[in-house]
Amino acid sequence: MEIRLKPETQSRLSELASKSGRPADDLVEDAMAAYLTEVSEVRNTLDSRYDDIKSGRVNPVDGEAFFEDLRRRELFKPRCGTESPLPAEQKRQKEQRQPEIQQLQPVARLLRR
Repeated sequence: MEIRLKPETQSRLSELASKSGRPADDLVEDAMAAYLTEVSEVRNTLDSRYDDIKSGRVNPVDGEAFFEDLRRRELFKPRCGTESPLPAEQKRQKEQRQPEIQQLQPVARLLRR
């Protein structure tokens, strides 16, 4: 089998082969084998999670509720070496994070699908 690489990728592969003392073909073979193993593991994990949800063994988590809870915990989490912020400071921090919350809402909607 032949593969075509972009010139930059070919150059990087040649450089690695030269530095490692291994043939470029061996490096490509190892990289592809590792990639395919990883893709297979991810696919198996996704299939397993899907089966768990479909069978009712686990319940899906509402994405927006999850991120809201995470933001709430992060907001009230004491910083290293500091005491918990006062209520007024907590309110100010929450107001500052509101634009971030709005940006994450589309992501949360996608996670619910």
